[in-house]
Order: sequence, then C-alpha cells, then structure tokens
Amino acid sequence: MGVVTSVEAAEPDADDHVKVTHIGGILNRRLLKTLPLIAAARRLALQHRPDWLLAMTWTHDGVAARWLSARLKVPYAVVVHGSELLESRGRVLRRLVMRHVLNGSQQLIANSQ
Repeated sequence: MGVVTSVEAAEPDADDHVKVTHIGGILNRRLLKTLPLIAAARRLALQHRPDWLLAMTWTHDGVAARWLSARLKVPYAVVVHGSELLESRGRVLRRLVMRHVLNGSQQLIANSQ
C-alpha cells in the first residue's frame, strides 16, 4: 500500500482502517511523487507502443512524458493552463522544470482564453 497523506471521508465506526503516514524530508518532495506515475506510464507505453504521449499538465504528467519521450523516442504534447504559467513566477526550480518540459514537447495545447 502506498503512503496516504490525508483521508477525506473516514467513517469513525468503519471496520476497515486506513493507516495515515506522513514522511517528511526528501521523500516528501513533489518531483519524487512522480516516480510511481513514471513507472506505470513506462509499463503501459512499452506494452501499447503509442505514437504520441499527451500530458494534461506540465507538472506530474509533463515530467513523466518528458522522461518517457527521451527514452522511448515517442513525441509528446502538453496541455498548458494559463494559471499554471503564472504560478511559477518567483519559483526558480519550478520555472526551470516547466521550461524543460515545455521546450521538450512537440506540441503545446493552450487551454485558456
């Protein structure tokens, strides 16, 4: 079972209990949370051999798509939301990762007016 950091709808009298664990430090970093996504996407990409990858955001999906694209030689597209671009202002590492993901994509799809 993976690490659960919050439980929204826990019933106090439920027979099944979910153990809630918070791991701090390096294991709690956002980019490390993408490792299970990358592993699952890699398995599916090797099984189905897609012509394109589509990342619905530049963050988790985009990092996974960039990694898979480089290793499997499959092009990828990223859906870009205007609010995501503005959220990276003043955050150097976030902006560098975003630039790396967006510059590596073959198509950008704007989801803003």
